[in-house]
Amino acid sequence: MVRALRAVFIVFLALLFCPVAVMGANQIGWSYSLTDLGGGQYNYEFNFDNLGIAKDAVFKIHINGTSVPKQWSTVSWNTPFGWNDKREDSFLEWWTGNGDIINDGYYRLFGQPGAPIPPTMGWTSQTFGWTFNKNTGPTPTANYFNASDVVVHVQQIDDYWHNYGSSYEVDPVTVPEPSSLIALFCGISGMAFGRRRSLWR
Repeated sequence: MVRALRAVFIVFLALLFCPVAVMGANQIGWSYSLTDLGGGQYNYEFNFDNLGIAKDAVFKIHINGTSVPKQWSTVSWNTPFGWNDKREDSFLEWWTGNGDIINDGYYRLFGQPGAPIPPTMGWTSQTFGWTFNKNTGPTPTANYFNASDVVVHVQQIDDYWHNYGSSYEVDPVTVPEPSSLIALFCGISGMAFGRRRSLWR
């Protein structure tokens, strides 16, 4: 019994931390959720985490045009303070100032060890929301978007919060929702106990 529990726990830890290791290299993690508000109205919430080891900062998030049907019409936005939003043709975009932090780069998403002090000057994670009417477009689903649909723009910054070098683009890595990991853990545990019980008979 103890050995089975230990094996299940090791698998759970691997699932929990291995994605973080991958995202640390790729810097940006993301996840999203869908809420059906009824009457043909829906809401997507996109969460982005700057998991990079550097202070480089996210200043623009772009969801490609081929991913957002033109029939879906904007009702409202949930945009973090200091950020702007735009729907044009078939893409969604959020952006903030990308100057030196002493001027207008306060609201970018900074790498984990590089978030400025005090925290009100920057974040490492933010949620961006979009509420829309489906109209005659396809029905939204909880797995409608892929990481390849998203382009994240990142600016290099130095130890004094000044921009240096060129900005670059990063493809985010999908972060499993905690509830999904817990459900998977419970499923693996059930299988382990079920097998153990069958061996006792």
